[in-house]
Amino acid sequence: MNAFDQQLLRLKQELRVSEDQQVAELLGMTKAGLSARKRRQSFPRTKVEALAAGRPELRLDTVYIFTGETQQERARRTAADAISGTRRKRAHPAETALYLADDGDTTDGAEGDLVDSYRRCAPADKKLALDLVARLAKR
Repeated sequence: MNAFDQQLLRLKQELRVSEDQQVAELLGMTKAGLSARKRRQSFPRTKVEALAAGRPELRLDTVYIFTGETQQERARRTAADAISGTRRKRAHPAETALYLADDGDTTDGAEGDLVDSYRRCAPADKKLALDLVARLAKR
């Protein structure tokens, strides 16, 4: 199962729905729009964040939806890190920008394809790509 499908499944669990049509309606999308994103592997992150902010009664755990890490798992990890004195490794600045970038609603096709491809890379390949982009951006 790919990342988009995993995130969509977690979103359905959080929303307590079973159909893509129901998810699309809650996100203010058409089913065809959600299907197009599924084909492009472009999860509608900003729409999920907007739904969570606009409908707090849904109590959506967006971190769980996006990463699969539950609130309990985050609390355990944070406690374990505090006890051991370790810290999470900071993300590469370009990686942070990629994940904070708009989820594809306003990007051109090439930019959206780049972000989608990056998200499917193995961690070592992500580092190579980020280093290359950072070097090219300094030109």
